Amino acid sequence: MRVSVYTRVRVLVPTWMRVLVLPICYDIPIRKMLVKIFLSTFFHPRSLAFWLALLLQAVFFAVISPLINLLFPNNQKLWQKIVKSSLNLTLNISPVQIEIIGLENIPQDKSFIFTANHCSFLDGIILIAKLPILLNVVVANAGFSIPIIRTIYQGTGYLGTGSKMNLANTSKLIRKIRTHENVLILGKPATSGEIGKFSSTIVSLSKNTGTPILPISIKNSSTVLPLNTFILKKETIFVKIGEPIAPEQAETYPEKILELYNSL
Repeated sequence: MRVSVYTRVRVLVPTWMRVLVLPICYDIPIRKMLVKIFLSTFFHPRSLAFWLALLLQAVFFAVISPLINLLFPNNQKLWQKIVKSSLNLTLNISPVQIEIIGLENIPQDKSFIFTANHCSFLDGIILIAKLPILLNVVVANAGFSIPIIRTIYQGTGYLGTGSKMNLANTSKLIRKIRTHENVLILGKPATSGEIGKFSSTIVSLSKNTGTPILPISIKNSSTVLPLNTFILKKETIFVKIGEPIAPEQAETYPEKILELYNSL
């Protein structure tokens, strides 16, 4: 009797690895996305290298996650450092140039609620990789439905958004902020232009915890990599970091981000 490839894999590969890695091959939406990325970037080698690097990193983290969790249980900062370094390497092999202004506005002895406009898949990656601090990131819930991505999110302590998780994750966010950890909450994805809507949750978090907001403006990322596209253009993305905003003035943070954007 002929044995299928899938059956052979089930025999040879440990259960935990099948659960994490096989969805890449057997989950139809993921498979379609990978095919689309490959076909879109086939004649753009540096863009293809960028996406392949992200995929290989995800697989690598999925494979080594049991070992990391065994040797360093609940060590979210270690996970964050590994992810930060790997994303920085990925950006370095891409055609993207990044110019950051205002790093002096990030004191190393204080914690903040970081927030920025959001208009490209690159925004969060750039901030995680290039800012000189570790970040607890609020990410889209969709990633938690993909086992290989969920492993990374759980290891780093990243939190999801969405009505089903808001209450629990808000409590976790408040706990992280009160233990002096930095949190990143991006604005809602802009459907046109580069300045979209911002969440009122940031204002309430700032006031409830007494934590200042650090506004950041990102310009040109939607030109380099528009939402739902895969080819990266060889242009410069500008990131400008503003001065901290006191909790008493938290409502002004969208205006500050717009001012930073217009000054670039």
